[in-house]
Amino acid sequence: MALERSTRLQAAGKGALGKCPACGQGRLLRRYLQPAEKCTSCGEPLGHLRSDDAAPWLTILIVGHLLVPFVIPIEAADILPPAVSSIGWPMLALVLAGFILPRAKGLFLGLLWFDQHASRVVDGACAPPTIPPIPGELPAET
Repeated sequence: MALERSTRLQAAGKGALGKCPACGQGRLLRRYLQPAEKCTSCGEPLGHLRSDDAAPWLTILIVGHLLVPFVIPIEAADILPPAVSSIGWPMLALVLAGFILPRAKGLFLGLLWFDQHASRVVDGACAPPTIPPIPGELPAET
């Protein structure tokens, strides 16, 4: 099983590199941000994974932390003309965001894949996820 070969960190790393978190060979994203339906190498289903707003959140966090230490002192010292500042900083932010966003999405998809598989693996065999009963609630009759 692919889980035995992959730890959470390895799955996240493979995802960040745009590779299948299960085998590390196939592509995770078939387009810029669209997940592949399944891995072309190992056949692992990937299309059901959804990272929602996690990747943009991480991208904004990283871009902000990379740019702010440069923007504040340069703007405080008034080194650049206003036209260059008003065009340059947003362009740099867009380029960085465009570079980081698919890697952040891959990282989160790798983590989601790992967590989904880790919750279903029981003694080497896949089992459907179990939902623990809510304390104080009667168990459902089957």
